[in-house]
Amino acid sequence: MVRKKTISLKEIRQLVKQSLNEILRVTGRRLMKRINFEETTITFDVLLSKVKEVFDLLLSVLDTSKEFDLSIAEFQPVHRQLNQLGEFLTQHNLNLTTIGELNLAIKDGIFAVLPKKIDLDRDNTVRLFQIIFKILDQLTLATFDSFREHWEKTILAQQQELLEMSTPIIEIWEGVLAFPVIGTLDSHRTQIAMENLLTKMVQKKAKVAILDVTGVALVDTMVAQHLIKTVTAARLMGAECIITGLRPSIAMTMVNLGIDLNGIITRHTMSEGLKESFRILKNHSYTDMIEKQDD
Repeated sequence: MVRKKTISLKEIRQLVKQSLNEILRVTGRRLMKRINFEETTITFDVLLSKVKEVFDLLLSVLDTSKEFDLSIAEFQPVHRQLNQLGEFLTQHNLNLTTIGELNLAIKDGIFAVLPKKIDLDRDNTVRLFQIIFKILDQLTLATFDSFREHWEKTILAQQQELLEMSTPIIEIWEGVLAFPVIGTLDSHRTQIAMENLLTKMVQKKAKVAILDVTGVALVDTMVAQHLIKTVTAARLMGAECIITGLRPSIAMTMVNLGIDLNGIITRHTMSEGLKESFRILKNHSYTDMIEKQDD
Protein backbone atom coordinates (compact mmCIF):
# COMPACT_ATOMS: atom_id res chain seq x y z
CA MET A 1 0.00 0.00 0.00
CA VAL A 2 1.46 3.35 -1.05
CA ARG A 3 1.42 5.94 1.71
CA LYS A 4 -0.03 9.28 0.66
CA LYS A 5 2.22 12.30 1.02
CA THR A 6 0.88 14.91 3.45
CA ILE A 7 1.10 18.52 2.31
CA SER A 8 3.49 20.47 4.54
CA LEU A 9 3.25 23.96 6.06
CA LYS A 10 6.14 25.03 3.82
CA GLU A 11 4.29 23.89 0.71
CA ILE A 12 1.14 25.69 1.85
CA ARG A 13 3.14 28.87 2.45
CA GLN A 14 4.65 28.65 -1.03
CA LEU A 15 1.24 28.05 -2.60
CA VAL A 16 -0.32 31.04 -0.84
CA LYS A 17 2.66 33.25 -1.68
CA GLN A 18 2.39 32.42 -5.38
CA SER A 19 -1.37 32.99 -5.39
CA LEU A 20 -1.59 35.97 -3.01
CA ASN A 21 -2.28 38.70 -5.57
CA GLU A 22 -5.03 36.64 -7.17
CA ILE A 23 -6.51 35.80 -3.75
CA LEU A 24 -6.56 39.49 -2.84
CA ARG A 25 -8.26 40.42 -6.10
CA VAL A 26 -11.12 38.03 -5.32
CA THR A 27 -11.09 39.25 -1.70
CA GLY A 28 -11.39 42.82 -2.94
CA ARG A 29 -14.45 42.04 -5.05
CA ARG A 30 -16.12 40.43 -2.04
CA LEU A 31 -15.25 43.40 0.20
CA MET A 32 -16.79 45.87 -2.23
CA LYS A 33 -20.10 44.04 -1.83
CA ARG A 34 -19.90 43.68 1.95
CA ILE A 35 -18.51 47.03 3.18
CA ASN A 36 -19.93 50.47 2.49
CA PHE A 37 -16.73 52.50 2.18
CA GLU A 38 -18.71 55.75 1.90
CA GLU A 39 -19.42 55.45 5.65
CA THR A 40 -15.72 55.29 6.51
CA THR A 41 -12.69 57.55 6.12
CA ILE A 42 -10.71 54.88 4.30
CA THR A 43 -10.59 53.83 0.65
CA PHE A 44 -10.92 50.29 -0.63
CA ASP A 45 -7.38 50.28 -2.06
CA VAL A 46 -5.82 51.41 1.23
CA LEU A 47 -7.60 48.70 3.24
CA LEU A 48 -6.52 46.01 0.80
CA SER A 49 -2.93 47.27 0.89
CA LYS A 50 -2.95 46.98 4.71
CA VAL A 51 -4.16 43.39 4.45
CA LYS A 52 -1.41 42.60 1.92
CA GLU A 53 1.22 44.04 4.29
CA VAL A 54 0.10 41.59 6.99
CA PHE A 55 0.20 38.61 4.61
CA ASP A 56 3.60 39.56 3.16
CA LEU A 57 5.09 39.75 6.65
CA LEU A 58 3.37 36.53 7.75
CA LEU A 59 4.65 34.58 4.73
CA SER A 60 8.14 35.94 5.33
CA VAL A 61 8.10 34.71 8.94
CA LEU A 62 6.61 31.34 7.96
CA ASP A 63 9.53 30.85 5.57
CA THR A 64 11.83 30.22 8.53
CA SER A 65 9.34 28.81 11.05
CA LYS A 66 8.23 25.19 11.41
CA GLU A 67 4.90 26.10 13.03
CA PHE A 68 2.42 28.95 13.33
CA ASP A 69 2.07 30.42 16.81
CA LEU A 70 1.47 34.14 17.35
CA SER A 71 2.63 33.86 20.96
CA ILE A 72 6.22 32.87 20.17
CA ALA A 73 9.03 35.37 19.57
CA GLU A 74 9.34 34.66 15.83
CA PHE A 75 5.82 35.97 15.24
CA GLN A 76 6.07 39.14 17.32
CA PRO A 77 6.55 41.29 14.18
CA VAL A 78 3.28 39.85 12.84
CA HIS A 79 1.58 40.58 16.15
CA ARG A 80 2.79 44.18 16.04
CA GLN A 81 1.54 44.52 12.48
CA LEU A 82 -1.90 43.26 13.54
CA ASN A 83 -1.89 45.71 16.43
CA GLN A 84 -1.21 48.53 13.97
CA LEU A 85 -4.01 47.23 11.74
CA GLY A 86 -6.45 47.27 14.67
CA GLU A 87 -5.45 50.83 15.52
CA PHE A 88 -5.76 51.84 11.87
CA LEU A 89 -9.30 50.41 11.62
CA THR A 90 -10.28 52.24 14.81
CA GLN A 91 -9.01 55.56 13.48
CA HIS A 92 -11.03 55.20 10.27
CA ASN A 93 -14.45 54.53 11.82
CA LEU A 94 -14.53 50.84 10.97
CA ASN A 95 -15.93 48.29 13.42
CA LEU A 96 -15.70 44.67 14.52
CA THR A 97 -18.13 43.67 11.80
CA THR A 98 -15.62 44.93 9.24
CA ILE A 99 -12.95 42.59 10.63
CA GLY A 100 -15.40 39.69 10.41
CA GLU A 101 -16.31 40.62 6.84
CA LEU A 102 -12.60 40.83 6.01
CA ASN A 103 -12.07 37.32 7.35
CA LEU A 104 -14.94 35.93 5.26
CA ALA A 105 -13.81 37.77 2.12
CA ILE A 106 -10.26 36.37 2.40
CA LYS A 107 -11.66 32.86 2.89
CA ASP A 108 -13.79 33.33 -0.23
CA GLY A 109 -10.66 34.32 -2.13
CA ILE A 110 -8.77 31.27 -0.89
CA PHE A 111 -11.66 28.94 -1.76
CA ALA A 112 -11.92 30.43 -5.24
CA VAL A 113 -8.20 30.40 -6.10
CA LEU A 114 -6.20 27.66 -4.37
CA PRO A 115 -8.05 24.52 -5.59
CA LYS A 116 -7.20 25.58 -9.16
CA LYS A 117 -3.50 25.93 -8.34
CA ILE A 118 -2.73 22.42 -7.09
CA ASP A 119 -4.11 18.94 -7.59
CA LEU A 120 -4.68 17.42 -4.14
CA ASP A 121 -6.57 14.40 -2.87
CA ARG A 122 -9.48 14.87 -0.51
CA ASP A 123 -7.47 14.48 2.72
CA ASN A 124 -4.80 16.97 1.69
CA THR A 125 -7.42 19.43 0.46
CA VAL A 126 -9.10 19.29 3.86
CA ARG A 127 -5.69 19.70 5.58
CA LEU A 128 -4.86 22.66 3.32
CA PHE A 129 -7.99 24.59 4.25
CA GLN A 130 -7.84 23.59 7.94
CA ILE A 131 -4.32 24.99 8.32
CA ILE A 132 -4.96 28.16 6.33
CA PHE A 133 -8.28 28.91 8.06
CA LYS A 134 -6.80 28.20 11.49
CA ILE A 135 -4.04 30.72 10.78
CA LEU A 136 -6.52 33.21 9.34
CA ASP A 137 -8.86 32.89 12.35
CA GLN A 138 -5.98 33.46 14.78
CA LEU A 139 -4.96 36.55 12.83
CA THR A 140 -8.57 37.75 12.98
CA LEU A 141 -8.81 37.20 16.75
CA ALA A 142 -5.56 39.12 17.30
CA THR A 143 -6.93 41.97 15.18
CA PHE A 144 -10.19 41.85 17.20
CA ASP A 145 -8.21 42.22 20.44
CA SER A 146 -6.14 45.09 19.05
CA PHE A 147 -9.23 46.86 17.72
CA ARG A 148 -11.04 46.48 21.07
CA GLU A 149 -8.02 47.81 22.99
CA HIS A 150 -7.64 50.88 20.76
CA TRP A 151 -11.40 51.46 20.69
CA GLU A 152 -11.54 51.48 24.50
CA LYS A 153 -8.64 53.96 24.60
CA THR A 154 -10.48 56.16 22.11
CA ILE A 155 -13.69 56.04 24.18
CA LEU A 156 -11.79 56.89 27.39
CA ALA A 157 -10.07 59.82 25.66
CA GLN A 158 -13.41 61.10 24.37
CA GLN A 159 -14.96 60.73 27.82
CA GLN A 160 -12.08 62.73 29.28
CA GLU A 161 -12.58 65.46 26.67
CA LEU A 162 -16.32 65.59 27.37
CA LEU A 163 -15.61 65.69 31.09
CA GLU A 164 -13.30 68.66 30.68
CA MET A 165 -15.81 70.40 28.41
CA SER A 166 -18.61 69.84 30.95
CA THR A 167 -16.54 71.38 33.76
CA PRO A 168 -15.02 74.58 32.34
CA ILE A 169 -12.65 76.55 34.53
CA ILE A 170 -12.77 80.28 33.73
CA GLU A 171 -10.51 83.09 34.90
CA ILE A 172 -13.10 85.79 35.58
CA TRP A 173 -10.67 88.19 37.24
CA GLU A 174 -6.95 88.31 37.71
CA GLY A 175 -6.30 85.82 40.49
CA VAL A 176 -9.91 84.53 40.53
CA LEU A 177 -11.13 81.32 38.86
CA ALA A 178 -14.78 80.37 38.44
CA PHE A 179 -15.71 76.71 38.28
CA PRO A 180 -19.43 76.28 37.44
CA VAL A 181 -20.34 72.61 37.88
CA ILE A 182 -23.42 71.42 35.98
CA GLY A 183 -25.16 68.05 35.94
CA THR A 184 -24.77 64.91 37.97
CA LEU A 185 -21.61 64.63 40.04
CA ASP A 186 -20.21 61.16 40.61
CA SER A 187 -17.03 60.38 42.49
CA HIS A 188 -14.90 59.85 39.36
CA ARG A 189 -16.02 63.02 37.61
CA THR A 190 -15.59 65.07 40.79
CA GLN A 191 -12.09 63.77 41.47
CA ILE A 192 -10.86 64.56 37.94
CA ALA A 193 -12.58 67.97 37.93
CA MET A 194 -11.03 68.90 41.29
CA GLU A 195 -7.58 67.83 40.11
CA ASN A 196 -8.00 69.98 36.99
CA LEU A 197 -9.05 72.90 39.15
CA LEU A 198 -5.99 72.65 41.39
CA THR A 199 -3.73 72.39 38.34
CA LYS A 200 -5.36 75.46 36.81
CA MET A 201 -4.92 77.39 40.07
CA VAL A 202 -1.18 76.71 39.95
CA GLN A 203 -0.94 77.66 36.26
CA LYS A 204 -2.86 80.92 36.71
CA LYS A 205 -1.36 81.67 40.15
CA ALA A 206 -4.93 82.12 41.37
CA LYS A 207 -5.62 83.22 44.93
CA VAL A 208 -9.33 82.32 44.85
CA ALA A 209 -11.48 79.72 43.14
CA ILE A 210 -15.28 79.88 43.19
CA LEU A 211 -16.93 76.45 43.01
CA ASP A 212 -20.49 77.10 41.91
CA VAL A 213 -22.76 74.05 42.35
CA THR A 214 -26.04 75.76 41.41
CA GLY A 215 -26.47 73.31 38.53
CA VAL A 216 -25.89 70.22 40.68
CA ALA A 217 -28.97 68.35 41.84
CA LEU A 218 -27.37 65.73 44.08
CA VAL A 219 -24.23 65.38 46.21
CA ASP A 220 -23.24 62.17 47.99
CA THR A 221 -20.63 61.53 50.69
CA MET A 222 -17.74 60.80 48.30
CA VAL A 223 -18.44 63.89 46.19
CA ALA A 224 -18.63 66.08 49.30
CA GLN A 225 -15.34 64.66 50.55
CA HIS A 226 -13.66 65.51 47.24
CA LEU A 227 -14.94 69.09 47.53
CA ILE A 228 -13.60 69.41 51.07
CA LYS A 229 -10.22 67.91 50.09
CA THR A 230 -9.99 70.39 47.22
CA VAL A 231 -10.57 73.31 49.59
CA THR A 232 -7.89 71.93 51.95
CA ALA A 233 -5.41 71.39 49.10
CA ALA A 234 -6.00 74.93 47.81
CA ARG A 235 -5.28 76.35 51.25
CA LEU A 236 -2.05 74.36 51.41
CA MET A 237 -1.09 76.15 48.18
CA GLY A 238 -1.86 79.54 49.74
CA ALA A 239 -5.21 79.99 48.00
CA GLU A 240 -8.89 79.86 49.01
CA CYS A 241 -11.98 78.14 47.62
CA ILE A 242 -15.49 79.51 47.92
CA ILE A 243 -18.48 77.19 47.41
CA THR A 244 -21.57 78.91 46.03
CA GLY A 245 -25.05 77.86 44.95
CA LEU A 246 -25.70 75.11 47.51
CA ARG A 247 -29.37 74.17 47.23
CA PRO A 248 -31.35 73.69 50.44
CA SER A 249 -31.85 70.02 49.60
CA ILE A 250 -28.10 69.49 49.11
CA ALA A 251 -27.33 71.41 52.29
CA MET A 252 -29.73 69.18 54.25
CA THR A 253 -28.26 66.06 52.65
CA MET A 254 -24.75 67.08 53.66
CA VAL A 255 -25.91 67.78 57.23
CA ASN A 256 -27.66 64.39 57.40
CA LEU A 257 -24.52 62.70 56.10
CA GLY A 258 -22.54 64.32 58.90
CA ILE A 259 -20.28 66.28 56.53
CA ASP A 260 -18.59 69.13 58.39
CA LEU A 261 -18.30 72.36 56.38
CA ASN A 262 -16.99 74.42 59.28
CA GLY A 263 -14.17 76.65 58.12
CA ILE A 264 -15.24 76.43 54.46
CA ILE A 265 -16.46 79.66 52.89
CA THR A 266 -19.92 79.29 51.35
CA ARG A 267 -22.08 81.91 49.72
CA HIS A 268 -25.61 81.76 48.35
CA THR A 269 -24.90 82.99 44.81
CA MET A 270 -22.00 83.36 42.41
CA SER A 271 -22.18 87.15 42.67
CA GLU A 272 -21.83 86.96 46.45
CA GLY A 273 -18.93 84.58 45.96
CA LEU A 274 -17.29 87.08 43.62
CA LYS A 275 -17.64 89.86 46.22
CA GLU A 276 -16.03 87.57 48.80
CA SER A 277 -13.20 86.78 46.40
CA PHE A 278 -12.47 90.51 46.00
CA ARG A 279 -12.26 90.83 49.77
CA ILE A 280 -9.81 87.91 49.88
CA LEU A 281 -7.74 89.45 47.09
CA LYS A 282 -7.65 92.73 48.96
CA ASN A 283 -6.35 90.97 52.07
CA HIS A 284 -3.74 89.18 49.99
CA SER A 285 -2.62 92.48 48.46
CA TYR A 286 -2.33 94.04 51.92
CA THR A 287 -0.36 91.03 53.17
CA ASP A 288 1.96 91.17 50.17
CA MET A 289 2.54 94.88 50.75
CA ILE A 290 3.45 94.26 54.43
CA GLU A 291 5.84 91.46 53.42
CA LYS A 292 7.58 93.75 50.92
CA GLN A 293 7.99 96.44 53.58
CA ASP A 294 9.48 93.88 55.95
CA ASP A 295 11.94 92.87 53.26
